[in-house]
Amino acid sequence: MFEFAILGGAFNPIHNGHLYIADEIISKNIAQKVVFMPNGNHPLKTTSLLLPFKERFHLIELAIMNKPNFAVSDLDSPQYGINYTYNLIQRISKNYSLQQFTFLIGYDNALNFLQWYKPEWLLNNVHFTVVNRNSDNSEANVIDQRFKLVEIKPYDISSSEIRDKLQRDQDVTGLVPKQTIDQLMIYWKKLKLSSHH
Repeated sequence: MFEFAILGGAFNPIHNGHLYIADEIISKNIAQKVVFMPNGNHPLKTTSLLLPFKERFHLIELAIMNKPNFAVSDLDSPQYGINYTYNLIQRISKNYSLQQFTFLIGYDNALNFLQWYKPEWLLNNVHFTVVNRNSDNSEANVIDQRFKLVEIKPYDISSSEIRDKLQRDQDVTGLVPKQTIDQLMIYWKKLKLSSHH
């Protein structure tokens, strides 16, 4: 069992699916702790409706308030500029050995892993746990055997679906952790206002 698992992503916003994956990682004894690591500037993703890093970070803090096995880290914050996983791992390894943790990624990320920065170095030095295969992908989609694959029952929520609802002022109860809702609405209103200018 690893000391901790890193769950990275935009968390724009954090939702119940993220918490569910983290819970599963703990209950399957993959790691003792899950560290949420929201990213600042993701090299492969652009969305205009991105909550500022500080706000996404704060929503995660609210979401994991009563979860002693969960933590949040700002090691992937925008202060580091455009950020590759390779650079992030270098920062983490200043304080931890690469044997202490596993890095969680989705199946689709594993499929396009060779587009990442320094993929060979990463695969040879870092432990990756791939959560879930998409049920609809054929066996033709083969991922590198250096990945460890963990089957977690899919949880059907996406951040983009939540953003659509927020844009249309629809209720997101049941999709995001309830202790984040009030704050999320405040942040989102502000974001909507600023994106109209």
